[in-house]
Amino acid sequence: MNFEVHFSSAAQADIDQIFDYISITLCSPIAARNLMAKLQESVNTLSDFPDAFALCQDEPWFLREVRSMPVENYRLFYHVNHDMQKVVILRVFYCRQEAK
Repeated sequence: MNFEVHFSSAAQADIDQIFDYISITLCSPIAARNLMAKLQESVNTLSDFPDAFALCQDEPWFLREVRSMPVENYRLFYHVNHDMQKVVILRVFYCRQEAK
């Protein structure tokens, strides 16, 4: 059962900011590319295993049935729509960043 995986505009903006920060601010384009590859690899697993990660217990995520997937020092927040067989990546945050 393959689910379609989509990124919200906010999640795409998060990823763009993360890439720019690592690549430009930290002067590490190789690390930025490696992280992007790891993020893509992790996101691809959601197509086959959308419920692999637990529902978030904190608000505002809990009532929206949002799940959280760790990827290195980042956390992807996503929602699974079983009726439409669709996963939407909502946001991507650095682990020490407050996720709201």
